Amino acid sequence: EAARECRDVVDEMHPGQGFK
Repeated sequence: EAARECRDVVDEMHPGQGFK
């Protein structure tokens, strides 16, 4: 799903934030 890719990208930009 695109959400999984978004989470992966967000994790790189905001590590440890747990973006949903």
